Amino acid sequence: MKKRLILDFDGTLVEFKPVERLDELLTPGYFSKLFVFENVVLAIQELYKRHPEIDILIGSKVLDAPHIPKDKDVIIDKHLPFINRENRIYIPYDAKKTDYIQITSCDYVLDDLTTNLVEVEESGGHGIKLLNGINANKRTWKGPAVHKDYPYTLIVEQLEIYMNLKEKENEMEKV
Repeated sequence: MKKRLILDFDGTLVEFKPVERLDELLTPGYFSKLFVFENVVLAIQELYKRHPEIDILIGSKVLDAPHIPKDKDVIIDKHLPFINRENRIYIPYDAKKTDYIQITSCDYVLDDLTTNLVEVEESGGHGIKLLNGINANKRTWKGPAVHKDYPYTLIVEQLEIYMNLKEKENEMEKV
């Protein structure tokens, strides 16, 4: 089976911006205007170049408003256009991601929420925490993690190690 890297969107690829009123989140264009975590995006672009053998997907929760996936697609189309529409899975906000994405031992999920990562691990996959400056205050996640402010090259190297992609490179160097 092919390895997959499944990316969360809010708080992982872009800032999580707390709002005072729910209607702010429901405003068309809200999600397409969020600040992009450039080092994370650059790392994903580089990982894609180095390892075309892995599939990269988006697994993002959305509120019940038809424009929200389109708003998120604006950012994905601009920064990660190699992730095709079929690999962008939008999940109802109150549902478990693992109810919509079948997780296997070949799956690695980069997410900022420990709850999602625990569900992934309980389903047989591997969680990688994205530290974004507002999460990890309780330090409940004990697994692998990367920080949004690390240089993108370090994020790539850590993802390669966590996903056991370095072994393949080392084997190819020996040939």
